[in-house]
Amino acid sequence: MTRRRSPLALLAAGAVTAALVPGLGFVTGAVAVSVDGRARGWQVLTRRSDGRVAFPLPALRPGRHTLAVRYAGSRLVAAASARAVVKVDRAPRTGKGGGGR
Repeated sequence: MTRRRSPLALLAAGAVTAALVPGLGFVTGAVAVSVDGRARGWQVLTRRSDGRVAFPLPALRPGRHTLAVRYAGSRLVAAASARAVVKVDRAPRTGKGGGGR
């Protein structure tokens, strides 16, 4: 059997979704996520997960943050990792009284 490469796709909007590239078939194994080098959890891929796992993100301060996901691999699918840098903008200020009377 040949181990196939399994790149991960990352999406971030309140959660990190890690998805193994479609077409790999049934994929199992552990997936771990970290934010700025700090571990945020792990999940196990199952037949029901269809190669996808989602991790809620903590409230991130404004600035750039590095998200990293690592797939441990299985007998048939090679281990893989992916990184993404996200920029969190500062929330707009809302002041009192802006109604000019």
